[in-house]
Amino acid sequence: MCGWRPAGGSPFIATGRYTSFKKATDTLAWSYEDRFHRYGDSEITFRPDDNRYQVAEVSGGPGAADSFANPDFSFRQFRSNLVGRWEYKPGSSLYVIWSQGRPGYVPAGDESFQGNWKELWRTHPDNVFLVKISYWFSQ
Repeated sequence: MCGWRPAGGSPFIATGRYTSFKKATDTLAWSYEDRFHRYGDSEITFRPDDNRYQVAEVSGGPGAADSFANPDFSFRQFRSNLVGRWEYKPGSSLYVIWSQGRPGYVPAGDESFQGNWKELWRTHPDNVFLVKISYWFSQ
């Protein structure tokens, strides 16, 4: 008995784009707006040369000048596998398995589905080949 079982492919694409940055000030405040300080346009600037945000709060005080990495991202992954089975003697079989994965992460983030889809197929694949043989000893 011989058979191939294609498992198909599983593509996955996720993109995160963050806006309206804020800092927690009073997390137990009754009103949601009182819990945070939302940075204004004059307080936060993006530095594309090192992919970071620079914060300079108008209020001053400790921690008034700070920077943090751009949290935007794009994650792409494709997984597929193919399993072949051949029973060459009752109870004895040969398995041949091929698995492929294409993981990719970009810290800057590409928002377009088409761009992420194209980059998914440009990502270098990780291929795994496995062979398993079992033999049934009988009297």
